[in-house]
Amino acid sequence: MRERSYDSAAESLRSYVSETTDCVMGVAPEMFSAAPETAVVEDLSACAGTAVFNKDIDQLPDTGPVSVRQSSVAVSGRVTGDLLNLTFYTQASGVEEAGVTEYRTILATCWEIALVESSDQPEKTAGAPCDEALVERMNPSEVVPYVDIE
Repeated sequence: MRERSYDSAAESLRSYVSETTDCVMGVAPEMFSAAPETAVVEDLSACAGTAVFNKDIDQLPDTGPVSVRQSSVAVSGRVTGDLLNLTFYTQASGVEEAGVTEYRTILATCWEIALVESSDQPEKTAGAPCDEALVERMNPSEVVPYVDIE
C-alpha cells in the first residue's frame, strides 16, 4: 500500500509543479512590469501561497496553516538584471485504501525557476534547498529531491 500511495503522491507532485510553472509563466509579464515587491506578490498569489514570500517563517504566528495555492508556496524571489528567480515549496498527497486501512503519503519538494524578461520560456528550473522551518511547519511525510520528480 505504501508504494502505491507514494507513486500517487509523486505523480500529483509532478503535476502540481508543472501547473505552478505554467501559472508563473502566465503572470511573468506582469511581475516584470511590477516594480515594488508587493505588486509581484499580488501577481504571484494567483499561482502559489504568498504568506511566507521573502519572510522568515519563524517570525510568522505559529497558529494556522501556511497559505497554499495549487499545492505550492512561493518562498522567495529576487530580481537580478532582467532575470527573476523564484523559489517554491510544493507538496502533494497520495492515498491508498484497502478495506478499513488507509495509507497516506505526503511528498514535498523545493524548486526554483528563473525567468528572463524577454522570453516566454523559463531560463531554468532546478531543485532548491528547502527551508527547514517551512518543512517542519508543513510536516510532509517525505521531502524528495526535485530531480526525482522531473
